[in-house]
Amino acid sequence: MNTMFENLYACKELHSILFYSICEKYNLTIAEILVLLYLAGAKGNDTAKDIVDKLKLTKSHVSLSVRSLKKRGYLTGSYEDGNHRTVHLSLCDMARGPVADARKVEAQFVSIIEKGFSRDETVAFAQYLSRATENMNAFLNSSK
Repeated sequence: MNTMFENLYACKELHSILFYSICEKYNLTIAEILVLLYLAGAKGNDTAKDIVDKLKLTKSHVSLSVRSLKKRGYLTGSYEDGNHRTVHLSLCDMARGPVADARKVEAQFVSIIEKGFSRDETVAFAQYLSRATENMNAFLNSSK
C-alpha cells in the first residue's frame, strides 16, 4: 500500500479515537460533532449545503445530523430575507459543552501530529496540507 494512504488512514483512526470520548459523553455521532464544530466557526456559511461542501460529508449524514441536533436542542434553523428554501443553522447554548470539548480534542490532535516538529516545519507542514487540500477540492469540484 502507498505510504500516503497509510498516513491518511492513520490520521482518520487517530481522529476517531480522540473524538470517541466526546461521542460517548454527549451521546453524539462524529458527524454531529463535526456539524457543531463547523457551525461554531462558520461566519455566514451556515447552511447544510455549506457543511456538505466544506466537510465533504454526505448530504444524508448532514441531514440526519442536523435533524437530530435540532430535535435534541443543539441547533436551531431560521430563514433569512424571505427565502424559505434555505435554512440557516445556528448553535444553541446546549452546544457549548460539546464544542468546547471538541476544540480541546482538535488541539490534542494537532499536537500529536506536530510532535517533534520545529516551528518552521510546522509552518511548512500547514502550507503543504493547505495546498494538498486545494488540489483535492479542485479535483472534486471539477468532477461534479
